Amino acid sequence: MKKGARTYIALFKFNDGVYTITFPDLKGAISEAGSIEEAISNAKDVLEVWLLNAEDYSIDIPVSKSFKELENLATGEKDFIQYITVDLDLARKKEDNRAVKKTLTIPNWLNELAINNNINFSYILQQALKKELNVN
Repeated sequence: MKKGARTYIALFKFNDGVYTITFPDLKGAISEAGSIEEAISNAKDVLEVWLLNAEDYSIDIPVSKSFKELENLATGEKDFIQYITVDLDLARKKEDNRAVKKTLTIPNWLNELAINNNINFSYILQQALKKELNVN
């Protein structure tokens, strides 16, 4: 596991078409979502923000309870618990949004076509890099 990786158990409770996501070990870490995919994504976001804020404000970060200790919390038919892992080192790096100038080389015809279509080179490069590196 990566040095800055932290793992906690999230509780996903389903009610009236909505998943409510909580982290039993982390007071106030809560989110909602309409699908499982969105719920897992939101869980990662909430965990990341909660842990970063705890570090920033010198709040004690509790040790996660075991899966066995928390499995009884998923009482509904569509409720479940799941390990969620975040990389706090990467999250800290993402906070640094300073623009960095990069020089690149592309074929002239592609450059002209992009300019004629009002393509934002910086935006396209950022999106392509995020996709290639599987980060958001």
